[in-house]
Amino acid sequence: MSQENKFADGLYFNEPHENAPEFVLGNISVNVEQFAQFLKEQEVDDKGYLKLSILRSKKTNKPYIVIDTWKPEKRDTEHSSAPVEENTEEITDDTIENVPF
Repeated sequence: MSQENKFADGLYFNEPHENAPEFVLGNISVNVEQFAQFLKEQEVDDKGYLKLSILRSKKTNKPYIVIDTWKPEKRDTEHSSAPVEENTEEITDDTIENVPF
């Protein structure tokens, strides 16, 4: 990520205990008061969601949760106003036989 990470206050991800079954990916702990305040301060997307990512620290190898700030680049939706030329060439057996593939 090119931006500085914004941590999700009051929300913590913990890896599973060493004796946990294989299907357990981890546990999430929530400090309800702290997380509720954090949520009130955040901007949501047009559908009302706040996206979060679980990442792993390069230094400590521990997982942590941050706000996912990635947004797709807006594409230029303008189309060329030049008319499309119609191909009027007749396709014959000779044309098909000369196709290079």
